[in-house]
Amino acid sequence: MNHCRPSFRSLTWRRVPLRGLAVTAATVGVATTCAAVAIPASGTTRSAATCTTKGWTTAPKLAAPATLHEVYNVRAGRHSCYDRVVFDINGPDRVGYTVRYVPVVRADGSGTPVRVAGGAALAVGLHAPDFGAASFGHQPGRTPWRSGQVLTSTPTWSGLRQVKFAGGFEGYSAYAVGTREKLPFRVTTWTERGYTHVIVDIAHW
Repeated sequence: MNHCRPSFRSLTWRRVPLRGLAVTAATVGVATTCAAVAIPASGTTRSAATCTTKGWTTAPKLAAPATLHEVYNVRAGRHSCYDRVVFDINGPDRVGYTVRYVPVVRADGSGTPVRVAGGAALAVGLHAPDFGAASFGHQPGRTPWRSGQVLTSTPTWSGLRQVKFAGGFEGYSAYAVGTREKLPFRVTTWTERGYTHVIVDIAHW
């Protein structure tokens, strides 16, 4: 598996609060330093033979660590061989996760179906609370996410179709990721400047 150090470059920028401070963060357009070719806005692709996604599978991926630091942002980016979803966590702790394909994602806590665009659905469970959780929602001026709320929509991308919030319960948070079909994927984590990122890459083939 090729673990690439992500370098975030965005087409649009907005200011989001972190630990009470407003900082600039990318909302769309994540690039990686190991991608040979950046995807232009028009959306060209490369052949499967040239991609580094060999060995990726559709099997569940999981890791155990948990943190009390909240998920404060969700972003998406296009790459030559895969689409990427980045979950930003407001602290340096290692963050556990469970990512797997399911017939339908169900909201954490209530069990209500959270349906997403696309032919397949990835259930992403993070061992970290969402920023609006009752015990952790200390960011004034931000409206908590609602279960079923669309966090990003990418209907024309090669792999990723949509990401929705799927609720939170007892310090965990859940997300529904819609994909074109049941495509291979990988999950990696990366920590920089006191923040951790859980990264889900969805292959185009």
